[in-house]
Amino acid sequence: AAATNLKNAAKACKAERAADPAAFTTKYGTNKNGRNAYGKCVSAKAREAAAQQTQARVNAAKACKKLKTEQKVAFEQAYGTKKNAFAKCVSKMARAG
Repeated sequence: AAATNLKNAAKACKAERAADPAAFTTKYGTNKNGRNAYGKCVSAKAREAAAQQTQARVNAAKACKKLKTEQKVAFEQAYGTKKNAFAKCVSKMARAG
């Protein structure tokens, strides 16, 4: 997932830089000549994507916990009764949403 985030961030930054190089350098560049703008852009976009994935997993875990508590039979039918049932639920919900 981290490698995918990095590739997607790099593509997005290249497209943004190609659209308006001067604005791109102004927005992301932090040193005196702005030459670090591309690296700063990729880093920021990859960090944002990772944060979104983490939030999706947290939301999925909360939803699974609620489902397991409020609708135990439905939860067990969908994900089973073994130790990994909760993990199956979180994985499925995080990918879906």
